[in-house]
Amino acid sequence: MTIEKKKPSDFSHVALITGFPGFIAGHLLKRLLKKEDHFFYLLSIQPMAQAAESYVSHLSEEARSRIEIVVGDICFDTLGMDTRTRVILQGEITDIYHLAALYNLAAKKEVSMKINVDGTRNVLDFAGGCARFRRLIYFSTCYVAGRRTGIATEDECDVGQTFKNFYEETKCLAEEIVRERWHDVQTSIIRPGIVAGDSKTGEINKYDGPYYTIRSMVAMERHGKIGRARMFAVRGKDVPIYIVPVDFIIDATEHISFSPEGAGKAFALVERNPVTVQGLLQQLFNIFHLETPWWRLPVWSFRLAFLIPGVSKAFQVPTQALDYLDHDLRFDNTNLEKILAGSNIRCPRAEEYVRTMVDYVRAHPNIPANLG
Repeated sequence: MTIEKKKPSDFSHVALITGFPGFIAGHLLKRLLKKEDHFFYLLSIQPMAQAAESYVSHLSEEARSRIEIVVGDICFDTLGMDTRTRVILQGEITDIYHLAALYNLAAKKEVSMKINVDGTRNVLDFAGGCARFRRLIYFSTCYVAGRRTGIATEDECDVGQTFKNFYEETKCLAEEIVRERWHDVQTSIIRPGIVAGDSKTGEINKYDGPYYTIRSMVAMERHGKIGRARMFAVRGKDVPIYIVPVDFIIDATEHISFSPEGAGKAFALVERNPVTVQGLLQQLFNIFHLETPWWRLPVWSFRLAFLIPGVSKAFQVPTQALDYLDHDLRFDNTNLEKILAGSNIRCPRAEEYVRTMVDYVRAHPNIPANLG
């Protein structure tokens, strides 16, 4: 059946979503499609164009009539569009949700710079040429704070800190560029913590962060070796782990996107009092019916073990992820709490959905881990 496409000019909001069909981008599209006054351009790189088409094909006919996939690339100053397409889009687009980024803790600096920094600059330039432009929603990360300790506020970005990897560094550099230009390009900065699956369904597309431990424990359980999971006990100062479910990210982003108070600010999408590393491990021990080990291993011993060739691959855990187990960094989310006040939107506590995370991994053990 041929779908009769609607005209972007008939809509009060015409949004460009970059990084489609990424996990957050897909969830964001489904939420925003509920707004009948929205038309969408979805920017997808060529290798992901088929996946983007497949994703959209499963939406309703009405939704598909308000969507157009654009093959492009933020690494080019034209966003990879031909001149005619670029001119048309810049005359129509009112909002940009910039999610395209390289999230790879082991990536080389040159590649990370090209995608995360140069790509963001190109999106800003594109937004600056849009005649009807309203708001850029830029997805950053709380971890632009790098190796600093203590409390990182939403109004700070580059304060001379060093970084654990080039992902953190390039996202910080990109956010600084956004901040320099947000008086010309009205912008809201979204800073999620470590992204978890949906708090109600558990859905996620790639295992990362706490999923490394959950995935290993599920594998041990499946092979009757769950007792060995106690080796994950960590000794040392108990530090917070800022996991945040994707449904909360979407709830908060939607609210911020359409709030006048959302422009010109950054928002840390995290819990005020998050679960700690040891607290999360204890919850997992309880779920898997394991006694709490009386011994705990220091993080340096994990780092030493991961120097042995093949250990990282065997456990399906990138060595760089260990840096987050003993990093005592806390995020202030005052801006977020102020803008969400009275909205009934809140970040669920980890203990409310950890079991859902475990059950999802049990049901989907073959989802790949993010080994970057």
